[in-house]
Amino acid sequence: MASATLKRITFSGDDAHVWIRLPLGGSDDLLEVKEIDGTGHAALRPSGKHWGSTCYTLELGRGGNLSSLYHGAFRFFIGQREIPVTAKPLLKKSLTACGYKHVFSTAEDGRLELRITTAWARGERKAEERDRNAVEAYAEFRKLPIDEHKIFFESMSTRYYNDNPRAIYEELRDRGGNWKLVWGLKNCKTDIGNGGIVAMYNSLDYWRHIATSKYIVSNINQFQLVKRPEQVVINTMHGIPLKHMGLDAAKSAATREKMIRVFTQDWDIFVSPCDYMTDIIRSESYGFKGRVLEFGYPRADILVNNANNNQLRQTVRDMLGVPDGKKLILYAPTFRSKKKLDIPLDFAALKEALGSDYCIAFRSHYLLKKFIDPAIYNDFILDGNVVENTNDLLIGTDVLITDYSSIMFDFSLFKRPMFFYIPDWERYMKRRGMYFDLQGEYPELCATTIDGLLALFEEANQSKSALDRFSKRFNQYETGHAAKDVVDEIWGEIS
Repeated sequence: MASATLKRITFSGDDAHVWIRLPLGGSDDLLEVKEIDGTGHAALRPSGKHWGSTCYTLELGRGGNLSSLYHGAFRFFIGQREIPVTAKPLLKKSLTACGYKHVFSTAEDGRLELRITTAWARGERKAEERDRNAVEAYAEFRKLPIDEHKIFFESMSTRYYNDNPRAIYEELRDRGGNWKLVWGLKNCKTDIGNGGIVAMYNSLDYWRHIATSKYIVSNINQFQLVKRPEQVVINTMHGIPLKHMGLDAAKSAATREKMIRVFTQDWDIFVSPCDYMTDIIRSESYGFKGRVLEFGYPRADILVNNANNNQLRQTVRDMLGVPDGKKLILYAPTFRSKKKLDIPLDFAALKEALGSDYCIAFRSHYLLKKFIDPAIYNDFILDGNVVENTNDLLIGTDVLITDYSSIMFDFSLFKRPMFFYIPDWERYMKRRGMYFDLQGEYPELCATTIDGLLALFEEANQSKSALDRFSKRFNQYETGHAAKDVVDEIWGEIS
């Protein structure tokens, strides 16, 4: 199923009636926004069907309440244009609902912001307390007995409930059994379904669960983890690397020392989708000598099993707003800098050449969303971030354009057209380092100019053999039941 997650509140309409359309699974349901006469306040309420836990009534006003799911800051838009809200009656010092403290403030430019911060428990409310707990309380928790039936999960430094750890968790959860399944997450209100426990990152519960879980499933380098001898750590990674990773990419002696400890002392089991990945893990880059399960990536199961799911493809198209009759291009470039948004692709040239047959969804790296001007979006350029689940987005995509992002390996499962736009190839390769020569080994898929990229669209049939070679190499062990195989291998005989 496509993920239905509120990513942005978008106002549109005239002055009399303002409506909000939400990207919720292609639903046509709307939220109605009306001013409360004479108060200067606004009330937002869902109309139509009940949406469950992904959407809440939101009221701003004297005596009103706020019940909102997401941690962070929200701003308001009319169409693609951000609107300044300066009405002082809208502002409150703070209010609390559902265990969260909600603070209204105005940015320097006078626009309304809603900042949501978690309500910490006693002993963890101050940053210095949480820092101390990460060392001192965690050390005390490691003296407690290990719970042989507890499994701790985290993904992308606790930012998301996704990726390979999620697929393994859901396989275990759906099987039932006598397991305690715990997720470490920064947003403690994340919906992980029935049968799991959420531990808010950096809380005392978080450190207690890490210290006492028999198994830890992660897709990152857990530098804060102090593994106990009885614990088993399963690393799934979160993609196949083209760029140098691990010790090959370490920039300081201190970082190398931390990595060596994690790779050689903390990891017990590694999940791999292909010999290429296993070779990297076994190489000096990671130096891993433990057990490797070459079963494929659990997160790829949904791609293998839903490649031709036309209903899901249509749902994704509806969420993005793809016009009928047009094919969908996904543009997903790699991460380059935390300080700015770098878009080397010439959208105007693409629109002129391809606009009658295609539209393009731009999917930025999650750290760069804050730099995107909503005015960039139009009838040709769509906001690819409204579909939170990357797998869903890939299933709905007809053509992928990327550069050095590992998304290329996931999309290659479909053997659909895929092109690498790499105008900075020589410079980027020297700066980051590559595990293989993308341009040299797959020239039929690469372009360094816009004209060259457009030529690849015209010669798409000629690239089929290159796509087949690429997919066979990097999806060697993908079967569509990797999650099942991993769970069977590690926990199959344990009740």
